[in-house]
Amino acid sequence: MPSSAIHAINFDPARSELTITFATGRIYVYAKVPEFTFHRFARSESKGRFFNAEIRDKYRFRELTESPEDQDCGFVSSFREALQRKQKPDSES
Repeated sequence: MPSSAIHAINFDPARSELTITFATGRIYVYAKVPEFTFHRFARSESKGRFFNAEIRDKYRFRELTESPEDQDCGFVSSFREALQRKQKPDSES
């Protein structure tokens, strides 16, 4: 069943890692997830409800993507470069 919150789920049985791609584009890898939990997740009627009840806050995880707040889309770095150029003495320009 499609989910409005979860775009895709994948499982690596050799590593017992569950990878979840959220609708926001963020990707998280959850460690030491039992394979039967993945199968239950895949068959669940509501992926979001299952995630909140059975996975969230129950397994260690790492994020593979940067949040939009962490990405400056070039604006911050361009601003920093402009400030650095302005602060250089005229002879260095």
